[in-house]
Amino acid sequence: MAYDISLIGETGGGGGNAILANSWWRLFLLPPALLVIQYGVIRREERYLEAKFGPEYGDYMARVPRWLSWRSRSSNAGHRG
Repeated sequence: MAYDISLIGETGGGGGNAILANSWWRLFLLPPALLVIQYGVIRREERYLEAKFGPEYGDYMARVPRWLSWRSRSSNAGHRG
C-alpha cells in the first residue's frame, strides 16, 4: 500500500469526475496538479517530518512507498514509489 492514500483517492476521483462530466480540460490539468502536489507539498512535508522524527521517519519512508507499489514490503525496501 502507500502512506499517502488520501491523495491517491483524490487523484482517481478527480480523473473519474472529469471523464464522467466529459470535461477533458480538467483531465489535462490533472498531471500538472500532481506535480505541484508532489514537489510543492509532499516533498516539503517529508523534509519537515524527517527533521522532526529523525531516523525513525527515514526508516518508515524506506519501508513504505510514497504512491503505490504492487510488491511485497520485503521486496520493497528502499523503494520510493
